[in-house]
Amino acid sequence: MREMSLFFTFGTMGWIGGAIYSLALSNTGYINVLFLQGVAALNAILAVLFSYTLFTIE
Repeated sequence: MREMSLFFTFGTMGWIGGAIYSLALSNTGYINVLFLQGVAALNAILAVLFSYTLFTIE
């Protein structure tokens, strides 16, 4: 079970990092701002989903 919790923890950190990175790029106007904000929202949702899965595994 410890290995799975490490996997889910690092997955959550990765998705949160992707969301922060996408928001940072959207503030600079690197590419389409709406696209990057959508990607950031998707990454945030996936981070919550990873956390939810971690706490509901039996």
